[in-house]
Amino acid sequence: MDKKISIIIPAYNEEKYIETTLSKLKEIKNREYENLEILVVENGSTDMTYEISKRYADADKNFKAFHLGKASAAIATNFGAKQATGEILMDTYTF
Repeated sequence: MDKKISIIIPAYNEEKYIETTLSKLKEIKNREYENLEILVVENGSTDMTYEISKRYADADKNFKAFHLGKASAAIATNFGAKQATGEILMDTYTF
């Protein structure tokens, strides 16, 4: 069995990009690597970043959305790392 990979995405006002990022990661999970955990840590956004992320989390147990409040990307990433359950941790930004 493949090792579980946790991908941590700190997200601040990423409404324009988060949907594309999560959609592509879902596609990778469904087609190529099932053992992915995707954690979005929203850190103080004033747009719909958290709501979009939460929609993915509600629909798929491999996606998780956290509302951290105002914090730096480093703090959000570290928070995500503490929540992650994968053997391999990665962080990325939206793309």
